[in-house]
Amino acid sequence: MAPPESRNYRVGIISGVLFTIADSLMDPTLVMVAFVSNLTNSPVLIGLVVPLRNGGWFLPQLYVSTFLQSRPYKKPFYGAMAVIRALTWGIMAASLAWVDDHVQLLTLFMILFAINSCVAGFGGLAYMSIFAKAIPPQRRSEFYAIQLAVGGLFGIGGGLVVRAVLATDSSLLFPQNFLLLFALAFGLAILSLLAYLQIVEPPDDQVPRGTTLRSQLRKARRVLATDLTYQVFLKLRMALMISGMATPFYLVWARLQFGLTAEWVGLSLTVLVAATTLSYMLFGYFSRQGASNQALITIATVASLLMSVLILILMLIGTLWTLTPITAGLCLLLVFVLSSIREAGINVTATALLLDLAPVMRRALYVGLTHSMLGIVLLVTVAGGIIVAVAGYATLFVLALLANIVALRYAYQRQQTRLQLRTIRLAVQSAEPKEVINVYRERDRLH
Repeated sequence: MAPPESRNYRVGIISGVLFTIADSLMDPTLVMVAFVSNLTNSPVLIGLVVPLRNGGWFLPQLYVSTFLQSRPYKKPFYGAMAVIRALTWGIMAASLAWVDDHVQLLTLFMILFAINSCVAGFGGLAYMSIFAKAIPPQRRSEFYAIQLAVGGLFGIGGGLVVRAVLATDSSLLFPQNFLLLFALAFGLAILSLLAYLQIVEPPDDQVPRGTTLRSQLRKARRVLATDLTYQVFLKLRMALMISGMATPFYLVWARLQFGLTAEWVGLSLTVLVAATTLSYMLFGYFSRQGASNQALITIATVASLLMSVLILILMLIGTLWTLTPITAGLCLLLVFVLSSIREAGINVTATALLLDLAPVMRRALYVGLTHSMLGIVLLVTVAGGIIVAVAGYATLFVLALLANIVALRYAYQRQQTRLQLRTIRLAVQSAEPKEVINVYRERDRLH
């Protein structure tokens, strides 16, 4: 029988890939928005889909940490959340077969989608806690890289299925086309759950007591005030999230400025998916070769900064000289390659970095606090469209550049802190007993 670590590694990748494919069939920016637009013309309701999905995942996690931290085993809780999430997809599919009224369908969908999003947030903290124990720290980045790369490859297939099912010349009409997608997602989610049940979760050695939300908020404020290493990490993640609010507008601006055709849109999306998948593979390779998570996220931050610089250079050149659509399109493809490196680096290393710096006894608090804080920032990034409408694309792109400069500063600061902590660990190993107290004081100052 394979060792539990090897078994968990393989089963975790299989389960994650199956759920990634299911998620590609339920993509909020394409499938869910298209579904809602078939039921209503309201821009408010259509615009709620993506914030509801993302906010539902991030925001509940600090609350979940209040009771999850007291459980030595998180697997039953995550399994229950995964069952509920799969059932929402099954009920969505069934409702399309039984309900004809569009108002009732829209109401039912919004309720089920909100439940699905919140349940995903509830289960997300448990998922990270499980794999923090099940996957060795030195293999976490590699694990996420392989899971995301393989999931991305199969996700391309899922995208082709979506395209074929929703095509105007498809034999399936609304709502049968979406019924098929929901049913496929439900089946894949069940298979993912069955694979997940094979994971062997080690129990927590030390389990803190459950607490109230008010008490957890007090602890969170203490963490934010005293843990300097975590502060830098959180500021880095926030800065990268803010800089990312400009990314969706790059293609929109280029189409208006240079007259890029629909073929360039399809080519850009293809390059984005292919480059992201390749980036996952490369980050996984670098991780296996011993590259630190901090070095990898610094690479992602540099790519994010170069992306902002390149789009502003393209904007400046386009203002001074006339560029052909082909020249502008090729430059834009390079922007999307840098965007892929950025996204892959963040997705592969951010979770591993967070799990590395979170004390075991307070892991649920750190993860829940991080995701709830990022959820608030995510809501702020919705202002990207308002900035474009009020001040123009250039203003938004400059703000993204400034956010990337701030992010690079914090990435460098974390790298320096990491090197200092490593020096301190070596000093502790070689210090005389009377010197150890001073060495540990310096370590605590950095933390």
